[in-house]
Amino acid sequence: DMFVDNMIFKWDSQIGKGLDSSYMKDVLGADRKHLFVKKSDAETSFYYMGQFDISKVEVAKKKDNSGNERDITKFEMKMHHAVREDLLRYLQSNITSVEEK
Repeated sequence: DMFVDNMIFKWDSQIGKGLDSSYMKDVLGADRKHLFVKKSDAETSFYYMGQFDISKVEVAKKKDNSGNERDITKFEMKMHHAVREDLLRYLQSNITSVEEK
């Protein structure tokens, strides 16, 4: 999952969350979509990035821990407003905290 630039975010669903899953139907059917991200799984802080629209959806497969191919859904999201450059640089860097200089 990553920002392509300050307007486009690409996200892969969890393994087992194919396009026909109830979770994906909820995501696609939501009237307002808000993006929260964290820099890594090790972090506990989430950053609110704003509202987005889904611009592209793809059905895909990914191997689970047992090596079995399972359904996932790939999304491309377009933000309603550009993400702040300083926050985008932080998320794309190796820095572990925004306060760190």
